[in-house]
Amino acid sequence: QKFTDTPRRGNTYSKSQAPLDSMAEEVEGDDSNLFAYIAIPVVFILGFLGSVIPPFLSRRKKIVEMKLFESGFFIFLQGFAAGIVLAVAFVHSFPEGNEKIETHAPEYPYAGMIALIGIFFTLVVETTIHSLLSGHSHGHGHGNEKEVEVNSASIQIKKFYTEMLILLFGLSFHSLIVGFTLGLSNNLALFLAILAHQFFEGLALGFRISRAQLKKSWSILLFDVLFSLATPIGISIGLIVKETTEPSAGFDVFQGVCDSLSAGILIFVGLVHMMVEEIEFSGVKESKLKQIYLYTGFLLGGAVMCIIAIWA
Repeated sequence: QKFTDTPRRGNTYSKSQAPLDSMAEEVEGDDSNLFAYIAIPVVFILGFLGSVIPPFLSRRKKIVEMKLFESGFFIFLQGFAAGIVLAVAFVHSFPEGNEKIETHAPEYPYAGMIALIGIFFTLVVETTIHSLLSGHSHGHGHGNEKEVEVNSASIQIKKFYTEMLILLFGLSFHSLIVGFTLGLSNNLALFLAILAHQFFEGLALGFRISRAQLKKSWSILLFDVLFSLATPIGISIGLIVKETTEPSAGFDVFQGVCDSLSAGILIFVGLVHMMVEEIEFSGVKESKLKQIYLYTGFLLGGAVMCIIAIWA
C-alpha cells in the first residue's frame, strides 16, 4: 500500500476549493506524481532567481549610486517578503502541524509548545553563531576615530552575516518539510502555494546576502544553491518515502512536529530579522513614508499567503 494524500483540516473542503479538487482529482488519484516531479526543477529555478538577484544587483555601481537597497521600493519588497514568511508560519506550517499532532494526541497543545521550542532554539543558535563569528573583534573602545568606525562597520557586517545564516537555516528547514509533504501528497493546491512563495522567500534571503557584503561570487552562489535545493530534496525524500513506507500514526506525528518546529523558526526570523531589523537599520523609524512602504508590503505579502491558504 502506498501513501495517499492525507485529508486536511478534518477533511472539510470549502466550495472555493472544489474547482481545484476537481482539476487535481485525476492526477492525485493515480501514481504519476506529476505535480511533485514538475516542482523539482521549477521550484529550484524560482528560489535561485529570487535569492541571486539582490546580491548581484547590489554590486553594480549604478545600483549602489541609486541607493536602491535604501529605497522605498526595496523596503516595500522587504515588508512583502516578511509578510510571506510570517503568513507561511501562522497560516500554513502551524495549522498543518497542529492538525497532524492533535489527531493522535488531543489532550495537550503540543504543536504550540513545539513552535515555542523552535523560537527558543533559533534564538540560542543565533546567539551561538554570533558569538563564534564575533570572536574578539569587538575592540576595546580606544584608538582613533577612523579605527573605531572600521571596527563598527566590521561588527555590523558580521551581524548581517549571522542574520543571513539564521534565515538560510529557517527557510531551508521549512522548504525541506513543505517539499517532503508535496512529495507524499502530489497535491495541486500545495504545489501552487509552493510556487507562489518560493521566489519571494528567495528574495528575503537575497536581501540578507546583499547586506552581508560577501566578496566572492562563489560564496553567494553556494548559499543560493543550498537554499534552492532544500525544497527539491524534500520532494525527492517524500517521493521515496511514499513508495517505500506504509502510513502510520507515528509518522504522521513526526511530520506534525517538523511543521510546528518550522513555524516557530519562521516566526522568529520574520519578526526579528525581517521586520524589526529593517525598522532599526533602514531609517524606517525616522521616515513616515518608509513606514508606509514597509507596512503596506507586509500586509500585501501576508494577504497573498492567507488567500492561498483557502486552497492550500
